[in-house]
Amino acid sequence: MASRKRRKLTTFQVVCAAFAVLFGCFLVAKRLEAQPKKPLPVPAAVASTKAGLAPAAPAPSAAGDAGAPVAVTKDDSGGAKKDDKADLPAEDALNSAVVQPDGSLMHTKGPFKSPFANPDFGAPAEVQVGLQISAITSYDIKEGMFDATFYLSLTSKTPMPEKLNLNYPNGKIDNVYVMADRPTFKLYRVNGTFRSPPDLRKYPFDSQELTIQIEENSKGIDQLKLVPDEEHTRFAANFEIAGWDLDYIEARSLSRDMPPRFDNDDLYYGRYICRIGMARFGTSAIFSVYVPAFVIVIIGLLAMWVTPDEMEVRSNGGAPMLAGAVLFHFSLIQSIPATSYLTRADKLMIGVYVSLLMNMISTWFFFVVDEEHHDKVFRIARVVVPTLTSILMATMCVI
Repeated sequence: MASRKRRKLTTFQVVCAAFAVLFGCFLVAKRLEAQPKKPLPVPAAVASTKAGLAPAAPAPSAAGDAGAPVAVTKDDSGGAKKDDKADLPAEDALNSAVVQPDGSLMHTKGPFKSPFANPDFGAPAEVQVGLQISAITSYDIKEGMFDATFYLSLTSKTPMPEKLNLNYPNGKIDNVYVMADRPTFKLYRVNGTFRSPPDLRKYPFDSQELTIQIEENSKGIDQLKLVPDEEHTRFAANFEIAGWDLDYIEARSLSRDMPPRFDNDDLYYGRYICRIGMARFGTSAIFSVYVPAFVIVIIGLLAMWVTPDEMEVRSNGGAPMLAGAVLFHFSLIQSIPATSYLTRADKLMIGVYVSLLMNMISTWFFFVVDEEHHDKVFRIARVVVPTLTSILMATMCVI
């Protein structure tokens, strides 16, 4: 009777364990779902502030970017009648463009054919771009969004083109305060929301890079070149990001060409990128992810020392721990976005699942072998399962 009751209890526990395993597999499958394909990068000619840095193409400009509100008169596109020549600034490109037989515009002199180029402007203004970050708040790693407040300075030895149109490809600007607006010096205080997709391959020991991108879409590199000012690219005093350890801040300059929008569209445009590197605190990662996972495994291994005559106690040690591991894993993946790869936390939890499965298999062996072999199974399982578990967990912590 006791044996029948014991088998009935074990059958129920097997069903619970099987459900936990299936639910765990479902969670792992969800983590492996591929994200939407990223847009193809556009060609770029890279000018870096560091020697030997490989060219890279930034993401395309986002629609609806806000620019610095320089005190200029807006173009009237609503149909008001205007003098085509009188209202155009002296450096306006379209004044010197030649109409082609097919109706397109092209410059016949200068290095660029684009009608937005200005072969008569002279040498381009080399603008030193400085950026001092005052605050970064509300960083949401799941959405890859953060709020930033910073000071942006533009300094040039020669006068800059009029009517600069500064855009922020990876952000939406909430407010721009113009502190200085002179031909050779401009200073803005900018507040906005920016997006930087996270890299979670090493989560929870991950490092993230936040970027602030600035570009001038109306003046090409024939009139304006953005040059990072390393001396004035820095954090403000007492700057910090809650929950993260600051690693570095650096700036790069790109000369980017847009995909051809019309015939003879060959003009490059400047883009400035500020990168902020930060890393997650290791102590927080250990106590929030690794310690709970190892506690689950250790509690499950304690059943290895329960003798065969206490089979009910032994069998009750595996299924609850497996269910706890699944729930713990579920809570972990809720705090990060879906990825097309396994994070280090995912690999750790796979090790936990396999360890608990080996534990439960060793217990099930007592029901498939004769009773006279129980002592032998007990001795072998007590050595083999902890050894394999130690090797497995160590491997999952390293890869």
